[in-house]
Amino acid sequence: MIIIDHNFAHLFELCDRVNVMQGGRITINQRTQDTSLEELTELMVSSYRSQLQAGPRLLRGTPGKSG
Repeated sequence: MIIIDHNFAHLFELCDRVNVMQGGRITINQRTQDTSLEELTELMVSSYRSQLQAGPRLLRGTPGKSG
């Protein structure tokens, strides 16, 4: 079963694993028991920051290309 939710606390109650997708790629793939709400939040924030530093094109994708 796949659950898509922005409420991390809810995900920790329901899920054995958590995957985070950014820019069409899985950036985090961990068992919920091996991470914490705080760690997951920091991983997402740091990943988002690195994408911003690389340029806004990575956040929107490349126009005209799929995949």
